[in-house]
Amino acid sequence: VGFCHLETYSCFGQRRGIAGLMHTLEERRLSAPVGSYTKRLYDDPVFLKSKLIEEAHELGDAATKAEVAAEAADVLYFALVACARTGVSITDIERVFDQRALKVSRRPGNAKPQHDQSKLQPATNVAAAVHAAQPPPPNKQAEPCAAAPCSSAPAAVNTNEAKVDAEQEED
Repeated sequence: VGFCHLETYSCFGQRRGIAGLMHTLEERRLSAPVGSYTKRLYDDPVFLKSKLIEEAHELGDAATKAEVAAEAADVLYFALVACARTGVSITDIERVFDQRALKVSRRPGNAKPQHDQSKLQPATNVAAAVHAAQPPPPNKQAEPCAAAPCSSAPAAVNTNEAKVDAEQEED
């Protein structure tokens, strides 16, 4: 039951925070009480997916420190349920972070097209909206917009980064 001389998880007090939550989720996976919300999430992957999407959307809309903290906690709860459901531990997640930190370069990190909110919402910057509304003259490529960040500017390509990025996409 315990790992220290006090027969508790730690000599430094009870599990708290993310580690405590993950411990509870792992226990609930094995023996959830009747009516447990976590068990409902384990038993219904479609429901779990909808809650993950819902809470991620709410986190994206959160504006204040308190809202962001509350919504991030919700996202972490549902993400950890998904992890515990499939036997993924915090250590497994940390290992992925550590492996990624060793990579020399990264992919651009752009949103997948179906999740790219910048393509779905109208421009709030008037200069960017005017620039976006004007098509380039015939036989001429669009030039980068100096008034606002613009994705039409060509990115500098480092052949070593391109090679590493191509290897990452194969994974």
